[in-house]
Parts: sequence; structure tokens; C-alpha cells
Amino acid sequence: MLAIVVALKLTSPGPVLYRQERMGVDGRRFRMLKFRTMRVDAEAQTGPVWATPDDPRRTWLGAFLRRWSLDELPQLLNVLRGEMSLVGPDRSGRASSRSSGAACRGTCSGTR
Repeated sequence: MLAIVVALKLTSPGPVLYRQERMGVDGRRFRMLKFRTMRVDAEAQTGPVWATPDDPRRTWLGAFLRRWSLDELPQLLNVLRGEMSLVGPDRSGRASSRSSGAACRGTCSGTR
């Protein structure tokens, strides 16, 4: 992970980590961590939108990290803090937690 941190700092300005609010069991919110794979201003004009496989907002290093899912390594910190589990469904950000939160409350195993 240290090599990725150094590579990110050397290849693009801005923070190394991207933080996104997610919702765990019983509506508890937490900040999910990922390595930043897009430009710092990627959501400035559009707000949060789904990324596409050839998204022009991503950096060249970000494309590599996403291809091999290395951008998700910081989520191990979320696991160690008890906010997520290693297995289970991957629930998206706030939008999907609003639409599926009631149906999923107490039954989803993707987050703890």
C-alpha cells in the first residue's frame, strides 16, 4: 500500500484517499476509504455520478488501480474498525442506501 501512496503523490496532486459516506447495518453511517483514482475536480461540475470503464475523469494510475481492484485496499481499515466485513454484497453510496435501506436493514451482510 505504501508504494501506491507514493505513486499517487508523485503522479497527481491532491489527496491520496477518497472518502465516501456509506451506510452500515441499522443506518449507521461511516466513511469508506479508497485510493483516489480520478482527478481532484472529477465531481465539481456533475456531482457524484457512476464511473464508466473508460471514464475520462480517471488518472492513468487510477485506471491501473481499478483494473486490479487495488483502489479498494484502504477498505481493510474499514474492516479493522468494524464498519465493513470482507464478504457480502457491495452496497453503493447514499442513493442506494435510501432506496434499499428499509428492505435491507438488519439483513445485509456487506457492512457491519
